[in-house]
Amino acid sequence: MPANNDPIYTLTPNIGRVKIPTATAQVKSDGTSAGSGSDLVYKAFTAGANGSYVDRVKFMATGAAAAVSSVATTLRVYLSTVASPGATAATDTWLIGECSIPTISAAVSHSTNAVSPYEVPVGFAIPTGTYIHVSQHVAQGTNMSWNAVVIGGDY
Repeated sequence: MPANNDPIYTLTPNIGRVKIPTATAQVKSDGTSAGSGSDLVYKAFTAGANGSYVDRVKFMATGAAAAVSSVATTLRVYLSTVASPGATAATDTWLIGECSIPTISAAVSHSTNAVSPYEVPVGFAIPTGTYIHVSQHVAQGTNMSWNAVVIGGDY
């Protein structure tokens, strides 16, 4: 089936998601990762067979117990050609956005106040064989983590 061409629209929604594990961190913004221990990036989105448009990445604090708070950190979004994040390098993984996050109470901890998501706008098409990875700069405490949801569509 030929792709839409005037203007180009996505044909199928593609929503990627990943939970960044509590104890992991990625301290480098240049995309390099040893791929072991706490030095990890996580795949959140895979481009479709004809490429994809990525609109944005939404990060949401989540808690597995009452009265937990995040540790202040920087959440990062990368464009990569590495399918399964293990070791990444500055030649295959590139930072495309980041946001600074203060200490906040996770959604499970609030009975009356909602926690707002943090968004990193992307707003461009990516080719097949390309991925969106995410990381956090500082490891979080027990029962606290970040969910990343990538909103896009396939051509």
